[in-house]
Amino acid sequence: MSSDIEETKREILHGYNEVWKSLQLRTLPKNHSTLAETARRYKNFSGIEELIEDFLRKNPFDHKVVLSIGCGAGKDVEKIKKLFPSAQAYGIDMAGYALQEAKKHSDADFICASAERLPFREDLKFDMLIAGQILDIFPNEEYLKRIAGELTKYSSKGARFYMAFYGFDIEDLELNKCTPIGNTLDNFGWKIIHGDVYSQNISDYSRGVFWVKEKH
Repeated sequence: MSSDIEETKREILHGYNEVWKSLQLRTLPKNHSTLAETARRYKNFSGIEELIEDFLRKNPFDHKVVLSIGCGAGKDVEKIKKLFPSAQAYGIDMAGYALQEAKKHSDADFICASAERLPFREDLKFDMLIAGQILDIFPNEEYLKRIAGELTKYSSKGARFYMAFYGFDIEDLELNKCTPIGNTLDNFGWKIIHGDVYSQNISDYSRGVFWVKEKH
Protein backbone atom coordinates (compact mmCIF):
# COMPACT_ATOMS: atom_id res chain seq x y z
CA MET A 1 0.00 0.00 0.00
CA SER A 2 1.39 3.43 -0.88
CA SER A 3 2.68 5.84 1.74
CA ASP A 4 -0.03 8.31 0.65
CA ILE A 5 -2.78 5.84 1.60
CA GLU A 6 -1.12 5.12 4.94
CA GLU A 7 -0.84 8.84 5.67
CA THR A 8 -4.50 9.38 4.76
CA LYS A 9 -5.49 6.54 7.09
CA ARG A 10 -3.54 8.09 9.96
CA GLU A 11 -5.11 11.51 9.38
CA ILE A 12 -8.66 10.14 9.25
CA LEU A 13 -8.12 7.96 12.31
CA HIS A 14 -6.76 10.91 14.28
CA GLY A 15 -9.74 13.08 13.34
CA TYR A 16 -12.21 10.29 14.04
CA ASN A 17 -10.72 9.60 17.46
CA GLU A 18 -10.81 13.32 18.30
CA VAL A 19 -14.52 13.42 17.39
CA TRP A 20 -15.28 10.60 19.82
CA LYS A 21 -13.12 12.16 22.51
CA SER A 22 -15.04 15.42 22.09
CA LEU A 23 -18.41 13.68 22.19
CA GLN A 24 -17.41 11.76 25.28
CA LEU A 25 -16.29 14.92 27.07
CA ARG A 26 -19.28 16.85 25.65
CA THR A 27 -16.93 19.51 24.34
CA LEU A 28 -15.43 20.33 20.98
CA PRO A 29 -12.05 21.97 20.32
CA LYS A 30 -12.32 25.68 19.66
CA ASN A 31 -12.16 26.79 16.03
CA HIS A 32 -12.61 23.23 14.78
CA SER A 33 -15.75 23.43 12.65
CA THR A 34 -15.01 20.15 10.82
CA LEU A 35 -15.04 18.19 14.07
CA ALA A 36 -18.17 19.97 15.21
CA GLU A 37 -19.98 19.10 11.98
CA THR A 38 -18.80 15.50 12.10
CA ALA A 39 -19.95 15.20 15.71
CA ARG A 40 -23.36 16.54 14.74
CA ARG A 41 -23.66 13.90 12.03
CA TYR A 42 -22.71 11.11 14.42
CA LYS A 43 -25.42 12.25 16.82
CA ASN A 44 -28.11 12.64 14.15
CA PHE A 45 -27.32 9.83 11.75
CA SER A 46 -30.03 7.16 11.74
CA GLY A 47 -27.74 4.18 11.74
CA ILE A 48 -27.56 0.89 9.93
CA GLU A 49 -29.14 -0.92 12.89
CA GLU A 50 -32.56 0.47 11.96
CA LEU A 51 -32.19 -0.74 8.38
CA ILE A 52 -31.12 -4.19 9.56
CA GLU A 53 -33.99 -4.45 12.02
CA ASP A 54 -36.49 -3.57 9.31
CA PHE A 55 -34.96 -6.08 6.88
CA LEU A 56 -34.94 -8.90 9.47
CA ARG A 57 -38.53 -8.19 10.39
CA LYS A 58 -39.47 -8.99 6.79
CA ASN A 59 -36.79 -11.66 6.24
CA PRO A 60 -36.23 -13.56 9.52
CA PHE A 61 -32.79 -15.06 10.08
CA ASP A 62 -31.27 -16.41 13.29
CA HIS A 63 -27.79 -14.93 13.62
CA LYS A 64 -25.48 -16.43 16.23
CA VAL A 65 -22.01 -14.85 15.77
CA VAL A 66 -21.90 -11.16 14.86
CA LEU A 67 -19.12 -8.74 13.90
CA SER A 68 -19.52 -4.99 13.46
CA ILE A 69 -16.70 -3.39 11.45
CA GLY A 70 -16.06 0.21 12.43
CA CYS A 71 -18.53 -0.16 15.29
CA GLY A 72 -17.92 3.28 16.79
CA ALA A 73 -19.83 3.61 20.06
CA GLY A 74 -21.52 0.26 19.46
CA LYS A 75 -25.05 1.44 18.72
CA ASP A 76 -25.52 -1.23 16.05
CA VAL A 77 -24.10 -3.98 18.28
CA GLU A 78 -26.40 -2.94 21.12
CA LYS A 79 -29.44 -3.23 18.82
CA ILE A 80 -28.34 -6.59 17.38
CA LYS A 81 -27.91 -8.00 20.91
CA LYS A 82 -31.51 -7.06 21.61
CA LEU A 83 -32.63 -8.85 18.45
CA PHE A 84 -30.43 -11.89 19.16
CA PRO A 85 -29.80 -12.02 22.93
CA SER A 86 -27.85 -15.29 22.81
CA ALA A 87 -25.58 -14.24 19.94
CA GLN A 88 -21.85 -13.79 20.40
CA ALA A 89 -21.26 -10.17 19.42
CA TYR A 90 -18.00 -8.42 18.57
CA GLY A 91 -17.18 -4.91 17.46
CA ILE A 92 -13.91 -3.60 16.05
CA ASP A 93 -12.83 -0.01 15.59
CA MET A 94 -9.55 1.88 15.44
CA ALA A 95 -10.79 4.73 17.64
CA GLY A 96 -10.14 4.01 21.31
CA TYR A 97 -12.48 6.72 22.59
CA ALA A 98 -15.36 5.25 20.58
CA LEU A 99 -14.76 1.83 22.09
CA GLN A 100 -14.71 3.28 25.60
CA GLU A 101 -18.19 4.61 24.94
CA ALA A 102 -19.33 1.29 23.44
CA LYS A 103 -18.29 -0.68 26.52
CA LYS A 104 -20.57 1.45 28.70
CA HIS A 105 -23.69 0.23 26.91
CA SER A 106 -23.11 -3.40 25.92
CA ASP A 107 -21.52 -6.60 27.20
CA ALA A 108 -20.28 -7.44 23.69
CA ASP A 109 -16.55 -7.78 23.04
CA PHE A 110 -15.16 -4.51 21.65
CA ILE A 111 -11.62 -4.62 20.28
CA CYS A 112 -9.31 -1.94 18.94
CA ALA A 113 -8.38 -3.49 15.60
CA SER A 114 -8.40 -3.04 11.84
CA ALA A 115 -10.43 -5.11 9.37
CA GLU A 116 -7.18 -5.64 7.48
CA ARG A 117 -5.92 -7.91 10.26
CA LEU A 118 -8.71 -9.39 12.33
CA PRO A 119 -7.60 -10.40 15.85
CA PHE A 120 -9.64 -13.60 16.15
CA ARG A 121 -8.81 -17.29 16.39
CA GLU A 122 -9.16 -19.01 13.03
CA ASP A 123 -11.99 -21.32 14.08
CA LEU A 124 -14.25 -18.36 14.91
CA LYS A 125 -16.69 -17.88 12.03
CA PHE A 126 -19.18 -15.02 11.81
CA ASP A 127 -22.63 -15.49 10.29
CA MET A 128 -23.43 -11.76 10.44
CA LEU A 129 -21.19 -8.87 9.38
CA ILE A 130 -22.16 -5.21 9.68
CA ALA A 131 -20.43 -2.21 8.14
CA GLY A 132 -21.17 1.32 7.07
CA GLN A 133 -19.32 4.02 5.16
CA ILE A 134 -15.98 3.17 6.73
CA LEU A 135 -15.08 0.44 4.22
CA ASP A 136 -15.10 2.84 1.28
CA ILE A 137 -13.01 5.61 2.81
CA PHE A 138 -9.93 4.21 1.07
CA PRO A 139 -10.91 3.06 -2.45
CA ASN A 140 -7.55 1.39 -2.96
CA GLU A 141 -7.63 -2.01 -4.67
CA GLU A 142 -4.90 -3.60 -2.54
CA TYR A 143 -6.51 -2.36 0.68
CA LEU A 144 -10.00 -3.54 -0.29
CA LYS A 145 -8.75 -6.98 -1.33
CA ARG A 146 -7.01 -7.39 2.00
CA ILE A 147 -10.18 -6.49 3.90
CA ALA A 148 -12.44 -8.65 1.72
CA GLY A 149 -10.06 -11.58 2.18
CA GLU A 150 -10.00 -11.24 5.96
CA LEU A 151 -13.77 -10.90 6.27
CA THR A 152 -14.33 -13.89 4.00
CA LYS A 153 -11.82 -15.99 5.93
CA TYR A 154 -13.72 -15.42 9.19
CA SER A 155 -17.21 -15.89 7.75
CA SER A 156 -19.23 -19.10 7.65
CA LYS A 157 -20.93 -20.34 4.50
CA GLY A 158 -24.25 -18.57 4.15
CA ALA A 159 -23.09 -15.64 6.28
CA ARG A 160 -24.79 -12.33 5.59
CA PHE A 161 -23.08 -8.99 5.24
CA TYR A 162 -25.27 -5.95 5.98
CA MET A 163 -23.89 -2.70 4.57
CA ALA A 164 -25.09 0.89 4.36
CA PHE A 165 -23.49 3.80 2.55
CA TYR A 166 -24.87 7.32 2.64
CA GLY A 167 -24.25 10.45 0.61
CA PHE A 168 -25.79 9.29 -2.68
CA ASP A 169 -28.28 10.97 -4.96
CA ILE A 170 -29.24 8.07 -7.19
CA GLU A 171 -31.86 8.12 -9.92
CA ASP A 172 -30.95 5.06 -11.98
CA LEU A 173 -29.81 2.83 -9.12
CA GLU A 174 -27.09 0.25 -9.72
CA LEU A 175 -26.65 -0.91 -6.16
CA ASN A 176 -23.75 -3.26 -6.58
CA LYS A 177 -21.70 -0.63 -8.44
CA CYS A 178 -22.16 2.17 -5.93
CA THR A 179 -19.14 1.29 -3.84
CA PRO A 180 -15.72 -0.28 -4.55
CA ILE A 181 -16.01 -2.75 -1.67
CA GLY A 182 -19.17 -4.21 -3.23
CA ASN A 183 -17.35 -5.23 -6.40
CA THR A 184 -14.36 -6.54 -4.44
CA LEU A 185 -16.53 -8.81 -2.28
CA ASP A 186 -18.03 -10.37 -5.42
CA ASN A 187 -14.59 -11.71 -6.27
CA PHE A 188 -14.48 -13.51 -2.91
CA GLY A 189 -17.75 -15.39 -3.38
CA TRP A 190 -20.30 -12.91 -1.99
CA LYS A 191 -23.57 -12.37 -3.84
CA ILE A 192 -26.08 -9.57 -3.36
CA ILE A 193 -29.47 -10.78 -2.10
CA HIS A 194 -31.06 -7.44 -1.27
CA GLY A 195 -30.56 -3.81 -2.21
CA ASP A 196 -32.47 -0.62 -1.67
CA VAL A 197 -32.26 3.16 -1.39
CA TYR A 198 -33.05 4.70 1.97
CA SER A 199 -33.71 8.25 3.08
CA GLN A 200 -31.27 10.00 5.40
CA ASN A 201 -32.14 12.55 8.04
CA ILE A 202 -29.20 14.83 7.30
CA SER A 203 -29.87 17.29 4.50
CA ASP A 204 -26.53 17.01 2.73
CA TYR A 205 -26.56 13.21 3.08
CA SER A 206 -30.13 12.85 1.93
CA ARG A 207 -29.96 9.37 0.43
CA GLY A 208 -28.02 6.19 0.86
CA VAL A 209 -27.86 2.59 -0.28
CA PHE A 210 -28.41 -0.46 1.91
CA TRP A 211 -27.61 -3.92 0.71
CA VAL A 212 -27.21 -7.43 2.02
CA LYS A 213 -24.70 -9.91 0.62
CA GLU A 214 -24.46 -13.61 1.27
CA LYS A 215 -21.35 -15.77 1.24
CA HIS A 216 -21.66 -18.67 -1.19
